[in-house]
Amino acid sequence: MDIRDKIEQCGDIVFDKISTFQSYVKDTFNQTTRGVVLTYNVQELQNEKDRLMKQVGRRVMILRKNNSDYSSLIQEDTILKKLFYKLDMIEDQIEESINERKMRLKT
Repeated sequence: MDIRDKIEQCGDIVFDKISTFQSYVKDTFNQTTRGVVLTYNVQELQNEKDRLMKQVGRRVMILRKNNSDYSSLIQEDTILKKLFYKLDMIEDQIEESINERKMRLKT
């Protein structure tokens, strides 16, 4: 084996190590970025949940102010039903994001 073959083998080894390191850095960066995105999404969903809860409170106050028997109206009100449905969806999304974030932190 001459020097040219040895240099070529060394080059192949270096290239392989660089390629492995590059894929490791890329995977780590993607995982870290996903964790940041999940945290941001949880915060945004929490803000949306707070906003919807305020809307529910305002709607209940409107129903209470306009009617003496507002408890039956609360169950029949379509606007409140829509708000509660949205709240349920947001709470599910928050829970899913938090669980995914916890799983990523464990690994």
